[in-house]
Amino acid sequence: MREKIIDINIYRRSVAFMLGTEDEIASRLAELKAYDLAGRVNEMDWDNTLALTLCDGSDVYVVSVKPMTLPTLCHELTHVVYRIFQIIGADDPINEEAYAYLYEYLLTEITSASDEFPLQLFSDACQHTSQ
Repeated sequence: MREKIIDINIYRRSVAFMLGTEDEIASRLAELKAYDLAGRVNEMDWDNTLALTLCDGSDVYVVSVKPMTLPTLCHELTHVVYRIFQIIGADDPINEEAYAYLYEYLLTEITSASDEFPLQLFSDACQHTSQ
């Protein structure tokens, strides 16, 4: 299994990107004591799901059984930023710059970590189905 953790020091939170089999991801989430999230991974229809963003009320996890394309990554990062702002109590950020800076930071961090977390950034058949 591949994993990349990005710390968001200003908000004292982190985002974990996980790529592996359904069982590997569920096992890793269980190790982190995120049992409910592990159960959701096991219940997911991975034949029809590209990626999933999960939150345990403290941190955020982006999980996938296949390398994500750029459109899927961007879709999931939107969920991530929204969840982080929910966690810190800023559900509707007045200053959209904070949202944009966090999104840009996460996108830069994950795309520059291709050794740790491989992405399929470009694909002839990019499509995303929302869950």
